[in-house]
Amino acid sequence: MEGGGGERMVKLKSAFSIAVHSLLTACSYEDFVGQFPSLEPKQHESLYKFYAQVMAAIHENVEDEFHEICEESKVMETLDRLEHCNKSQRLTIGYPQFLGEGGVPSAAVREKVLDSKLNELNHLKCFLKQAEEQNHMLATQLEALHKEVANADDSSMDGALKKLQGRNAKLSSTG
Repeated sequence: MEGGGGERMVKLKSAFSIAVHSLLTACSYEDFVGQFPSLEPKQHESLYKFYAQVMAAIHENVEDEFHEICEESKVMETLDRLEHCNKSQRLTIGYPQFLGEGGVPSAAVREKVLDSKLNELNHLKCFLKQAEEQNHMLATQLEALHKEVANADDSSMDGALKKLQGRNAKLSSTG
């Protein structure tokens, strides 16, 4: 089974490895030592090394056993056939009423998709036009305010500033 397999087999191997790793991940040294408070530090080290070796051996044995079971039950060949069938019939499974000759979408489906995309495009054009009109209106208002501020003397600057702030607050609440 080494070095082979399609996408499904790769996913199966990966899922199994992740599951085994999470189940057999060694606990931290501190947690391990905490389970044996009556032992000496040297004994903790020896026992933890032995524990790590046992867990590594179990992990390897579980992986080997998984691969043997997959080989014996021909999992890879079955998944490859399943993947091949799925690829060859992907377009027709569940949607034959929408397909014409050779698994190509029928004219009715293409027409509906085209109509839908045209409607979406028209909607976006209207939205863009509204945004451009609003931007133009805001630019005109801003230009008028700039002219008003440029032509104002110091006493009317406060009034123009308040007017500008009021319009800005109104715009930010509507936008």
